[in-house]
Amino acid sequence: MKKYIAIGDSLTFGFGLADKKTERFSAKLTDKLNKKDEMYVEYNYGVNGLTSDGLLDMLEAGEIGMLSDADLVTIDIGANDVLDSLNQILIPMFESGSVSKIEYEAAMESYNESIISAYDNTKEILEYIKSVNPDCTIVIATIYNPYRNLDVELILDDRTVTLAQFADELMQELNNNIKELANDYGGHIADWYTAFEMTKLNVLDAKYDETGINLDIHPNKEGHNLMATVMYEAVN
Repeated sequence: MKKYIAIGDSLTFGFGLADKKTERFSAKLTDKLNKKDEMYVEYNYGVNGLTSDGLLDMLEAGEIGMLSDADLVTIDIGANDVLDSLNQILIPMFESGSVSKIEYEAAMESYNESIISAYDNTKEILEYIKSVNPDCTIVIATIYNPYRNLDVELILDDRTVTLAQFADELMQELNNNIKELANDYGGHIADWYTAFEMTKLNVLDAKYDETGINLDIHPNKEGHNLMATVMYEAVN
């Protein structure tokens, strides 16, 4: 019997799903692996709102059990580090219709700090896992653009961009760092970002249409199915 440890934020937790224990990507991944005549048991340590420093704290505090015996570890982390900076722009934007130069510069300073922090923390996370279990398979996910469907315009300092475009800009540097670290520490990449960009399926809850705007960053059930498929391909 193989042990699969899923660690990460609300995506790993399965936030928003009707039955997270069967519909979240980690459960779907376990099903796919077991249909391949393997026997995996999933241990899920997803935490809503988790940041990279929070995950590092969990590891160092010994809050993730059986890590030293795991055969497979999947990691999704970093989105909340970056999205906090984006929220500093979205909140005044939707309250007043614009973002001041001071607000924009403060948000970008916060973003730059979050990118550095996420890189350093993720590096330590991978080092920690390797130190307690050098032989396990590690798969780390890139972060999809949660607002890829939202064409609402943002007035940022001296330019106008859509929310989809701006969120995409923020995700690129984070994902480049994730890929670099995975390569450095022998991890495999589950490229959720590219899969979400290419799919024609409705995989996200966020929307902007005549009924209003929904800024929910989470994937729906179809999104979790896609994430599980990409994870499965990375494991294999």
